Amino acid sequence: MSESTSDFRPTPSGNKRWLPLESNPEVMNKFVWSLGLPRKWGFTDVYGLDADLLAMVPQPVVAVMMLFPVTKPHEDHRVAEDERIQAEGQTLSPNVYHLKQTIANACGTVGVLHAVANNKDRLELPEDCYLRRFVENGSAKTSEERGEQLEVSEEVTNVHEECANEGQTEVGAFRFVELESIVQSVVCDSACAFVACQVVGWCLNKGV
Repeated sequence: MSESTSDFRPTPSGNKRWLPLESNPEVMNKFVWSLGLPRKWGFTDVYGLDADLLAMVPQPVVAVMMLFPVTKPHEDHRVAEDERIQAEGQTLSPNVYHLKQTIANACGTVGVLHAVANNKDRLELPEDCYLRRFVENGSAKTSEERGEQLEVSEEVTNVHEECANEGQTEVGAFRFVELESIVQSVVCDSACAFVACQVVGWCLNKGV
């Protein structure tokens, strides 16, 4: 994890605030496994984009998450993109699950939920899995309503709190991205898209 270059920290529209989920596979795996994700799936570090480093990533790969410093220029760009989408409209595939983040410091949790929800069929979530029930209960909801659903979920809140308290990294101005989660609409961040394409492209070349 690199050192933050800015003290700029955007705050979601809601009043609820969580302790951030640490960018640590052990912490994130405990979070998803506690909510019912089969243990054959889990998070791991990606140490670089070179072929030798990507070869260390267990296969198959169904999602890529990226953590990067939050800076004012990035936030200005995000706000401008959101305003453009609000003005021009956006056609979003019904197959894309997006949850609007309304809880401060919940970007890691929202990123994890996006990674799971957009791969729920491939992950083969069992019927008694809380993550499966959470996603299915929100399938007909809007992005905003899913954000409200997360706010009132005692199970996710309790598991998040337990896992976040196990982290050892000092809290900084960083954000997880799986789908940009604080914005009103879905914005594909170019840096995240580049990393995802590099990792996924390598996997496709390997026939995964």
